[in-house]
Amino acid sequence: MTLAKNCAVLALVCALTVALVGCGSSGGGSRSGLVKASGILTYNGQPVDGATLDFRPMDESVQNGVAAGFTDEKGMFSLMTDRPGDGALPGKYWVSVKKQVEMIDGMTRDEYVKANDKEGNGEVSFDKNKLKTEDLLPAKYNDPLNSPLEVEIPSGGIKNLEIILVDDYSTDGTRELLQTELGKTVDKVLYHKSNMGKGAALRDGFKAATGDLVVVQDADSEYDPKDYNVLIEPFVSGRADADVVYGSRY
Repeated sequence: MTLAKNCAVLALVCALTVALVGCGSSGGGSRSGLVKASGILTYNGQPVDGATLDFRPMDESVQNGVAAGFTDEKGMFSLMTDRPGDGALPGKYWVSVKKQVEMIDGMTRDEYVKANDKEGNGEVSFDKNKLKTEDLLPAKYNDPLNSPLEVEIPSGGIKNLEIILVDDYSTDGTRELLQTELGKTVDKVLYHKSNMGKGAALRDGFKAATGDLVVVQDADSEYDPKDYNVLIEPFVSGRADADVVYGSRY
């Protein structure tokens, strides 16, 4: 499939990057006007896990328009306004980011428990007055009114997205399946007249693609589509001068 570079609007300030790499129409049951928006948060080029993002509308006339996101272990997040995953209202936002941990005696709470868990049951008593909360990201990103991070969520979502299927003369029923209504759900289906190999399938797919970014996905789910955001992040964030990014199943 191909993604046009203008599918994502991002803000790059200093070392912290908030990149929106996926938008689309919000599902049924959501407040009118919301669009789904997901992205990836990186700091010094590395994904930030366990962080909270606050999206505050620049337009003060917007009522109840604050959206929030929470990053997973890969730094990925999906915005919510009223309920998890429902998205955000289109427009420009100030973005604040926090990643806080509880510290005790110079260690995180988990590290302290692990170091002092003599019984091996995960239970350690300690003086709660010594427990302190620390921010792991620079303080300037914590305040929504002073954070230098700005992001725009487009109203139309990703418009320049195309899905191209290449059938390399399949004999397992795939070709017949693609010739049904299923084939009409994608943008293009290319059929080889004989088995020409994966290399030929890639070349033909690349020739048919019209976008600026191309993602290759084998039909056997060799890669998890959930990792697409991580794969294209170096391009949409502008932090890497790269021609290609490779994924690994390992």
